[in-house]
Amino acid sequence: AVALSGRGIEQDLSEAADIFLRLLADSGTPAPFKLQVLRHALEGFVRQKNIEEGRRFFSQPPIIDSFSAVVQSAAQGELELAYGNIPEASELASRAIASMTAETDAADVRATATLLMRLGRHSDALPLWQQLATARRLDYDTTHLIDAALRLGKHDIFLAVTEQLRSSGVEDGLLVKTEADILTQYDVDQAIALLK
Repeated sequence: AVALSGRGIEQDLSEAADIFLRLLADSGTPAPFKLQVLRHALEGFVRQKNIEEGRRFFSQPPIIDSFSAVVQSAAQGELELAYGNIPEASELASRAIASMTAETDAADVRATATLLMRLGRHSDALPLWQQLATARRLDYDTTHLIDAALRLGKHDIFLAVTEQLRSSGVEDGLLVKTEADILTQYDVDQAIALLK
């Protein structure tokens, strides 16, 4: 299905979409694999520049039955954004946020936060990254938390995260330099000590 969706032939994309839908409809398909299937389908529609087929795909029962409203909205938002439909993508991102509960899966939150960042809605993405990130390692979520905080000028959040990362033994030269640059605005002596 992945190979078919990437070949650039309309009929192949339709066939790939059918295969993806069958995988999603199969109750034996594990949830994490279903999310990967959805991502591959989305990439195929974007690569083929076929938004109408993508919209039809997202309205099918296996999609509606297999994924939370959060994931459905975030994935549809990514599709709309790929075609430059920013107002629609932003509305879908807002719908994803509104659908979240305390039990929303981390992957669903991550998909929404990623869409929000791509839309430039950093202030909406920041609390989601704060929910996801751990200051024990510099991973995808923590990197995006740092990015959102810096874009918003939230130096207090950035400095707290970098201090926690250092305390956990994470060493990153670029982060240290950025931290020192920011610290010079507040505490020159601390910035100098950091660089020693």
